Amino acid sequence: MIKQDIIRKLVSTTSLTTSEATIAVENTLDILANAFKRGENIELRNFGTFKMIERKAKKAQDMGRRITINLPARRTVKFEPSKTLKETINQGYQSHCAVHPHGSNNPINF
Repeated sequence: MIKQDIIRKLVSTTSLTTSEATIAVENTLDILANAFKRGENIELRNFGTFKMIERKAKKAQDMGRRITINLPARRTVKFEPSKTLKETINQGYQSHCAVHPHGSNNPINF
């Protein structure tokens, strides 16, 4: 799903016009980006938490050129889904992927 898909979904499920939905999505993303820029975490109940993490500077290998490169310290965002979201996305998944205990001919889904 891309940003345009979210906008279309908003238009089809609300009374917003396409331009209003576009503005709403763009403004929401700007709010999130500015919060990250300030180093804030964002918690969306029943969805998950976007956490700011700091990565230390480190050395890495460029295997193509066979050299060591220095990666600078940086900040990035990590998403941790909520328990509710995990349950929602896995609802029915376990039974779909279960392996038959007696080795039936059914394919195994990974």
